Amino acid sequence: MSLKVITKLIKKNKIESGQSLVQFVLVLPVLMIMFGIIVDTGRVINAKIILGNATAECIRYIVEKRTTPISDSNLKALTDEALNNGRFYDFFDKRKLNIDITVSNNSPQEYYYHKSNRDYYGTRGYVYTKDVKIELSYELDLIMPLARVAFKGNKIVLKNSLLTRVGYK
Repeated sequence: MSLKVITKLIKKNKIESGQSLVQFVLVLPVLMIMFGIIVDTGRVINAKIILGNATAECIRYIVEKRTTPISDSNLKALTDEALNNGRFYDFFDKRKLNIDITVSNNSPQEYYYHKSNRDYYGTRGYVYTKDVKIELSYELDLIMPLARVAFKGNKIVLKNSLLTRVGYK
């Protein structure tokens, strides 16, 4: 027999039954680390999106249900009511959610009626406005240990704020 035939027979009969198991054991920790970081990153993105929706819902609710005059305590109650009605407390822990509301006064703004009715056309009036800014911040606990290394801490603080002008006559 030639040397080529002998090497082909040796290669065909080689025992490789444990090779795939060793490769799997070597790759498994890397896959677990990647999976953990992906899970926590998904949780952070989801919480950020829901926090943005909650902030927008609070602003919308305040504009619809506003009372004259606008006060900080009234706005705090309306914000809490909006978060409760929108079922955002199902996702957020109420103790970790921080609501910060700032109200600033603006000078009265002059406006004119421009209706087709002749009685109102050109009538002058004033609108009193206040700028209302709502900032929601939430502490999200990370689950996976290596995601804590990637995000540099056990918790990540997510913030979202919106500003609107609320007017009344």
